[in-house]
Amino acid sequence: MEYWNDDYQVEVDSISRYLKNNFEPINAIQNGLDTTPDNKLVDTVILLAWQYFERTFINRRDLLNKYTKFNQKHLEERGRPMLETLEANKLIFLSNLLRVIYEYYFWVQDSFRAPVFMSTNLLERLDKLVPSSEYDTQFIWIERSLPSALTMDMLTSPEFKAMKVMANDINGFEEKFDDKINKGLEKANEKIENYKKEIKPLILKANQSQKSLSEYEEKLTEYKNDYNFVLLSKAFSNLLQTKRSELSKNNIITSRFFKFLALIPLLVLINHIFGFYKVEINIDAIAYYLPILSLEVLIFYYMRLYYIEGRTIKTQILQIEQRLSLCEFIHDYVDTKNRTGADKDSWSLFEKLIFSPIQLSSENIPSLLDGASAVADVVGKVIPKEMK
Repeated sequence: MEYWNDDYQVEVDSISRYLKNNFEPINAIQNGLDTTPDNKLVDTVILLAWQYFERTFINRRDLLNKYTKFNQKHLEERGRPMLETLEANKLIFLSNLLRVIYEYYFWVQDSFRAPVFMSTNLLERLDKLVPSSEYDTQFIWIERSLPSALTMDMLTSPEFKAMKVMANDINGFEEKFDDKINKGLEKANEKIENYKKEIKPLILKANQSQKSLSEYEEKLTEYKNDYNFVLLSKAFSNLLQTKRSELSKNNIITSRFFKFLALIPLLVLINHIFGFYKVEINIDAIAYYLPILSLEVLIFYYMRLYYIEGRTIKTQILQIEQRLSLCEFIHDYVDTKNRTGADKDSWSLFEKLIFSPIQLSSENIPSLLDGASAVADVVGKVIPKEMK
């Protein structure tokens, strides 16, 4: 478990709040630490050192764990600054805090000069402020003895001893390194060969899958074409059904107009025979017969409009049925055209007939039939040429 971990974050926050609420802010310091009076020196150095430590703990915790091993080993739990220690004895809190910071800076050296609160003069001033009865503070020891203690600890570490053994037997370790490297290369080559053997079947399967996918793609393309023509045929079928429904409604309305047109003269005749409403044959008869005549003309006019519309719908139905029939042989048409490639004029006339828009009036139909005749003439000319 790491010495400086997330659990310690709670203690860091507590100390920061305590310093903020109980210590005078650093921005009130005038002309640096040298001119700071002794009665404020300890508080000022605590604030400066804690800012440095907190910033390191938050941003460079991995280095803080790596380069404070000496104090972790010798101070153990006392190496972690605690709020309880700060409230009980500021000097002991500051001494332990400066020990940790000094060890970290000793190995990292992340700036061109040490922090201002680590100078020799300042540590001597702090030492003079320590009462003679206080034995746990070590400000002078930090400056004079801690560097050599760190060096000795490093020289007696297992890592340094292993490096000394390697330095004394460089040839033997070189052979061991070469042997390890050769064995590693052999294992790597064996794995590469095994991977090659495993990859070959996968490549074959991938090639087979690619062929299968190509076949499926061709089939899907064919199905897509078929389905497109099915959709085209369905669209024409829906259109035909709509037009037939329109024609049925048109016939009903036309028949009703016809019945009204015939019923009115019949009612006038019955009235004339039985005399339900007597009409004198004079100038006053105009007031009776004129509205009847106008109604007859109006009914006849609208009946004629619906009759013309019915003829138009019949013309459209004829053309839609023609296109439905043509959808049945569209594949043969495309294949034949691609296979023969003869006489482009004949195919252009044929396509002009097949893909021409549906006419809204029967007056334009003969032009289409003329186009069909032209196609027949051209086909008659092309077939003898091919036979020759």
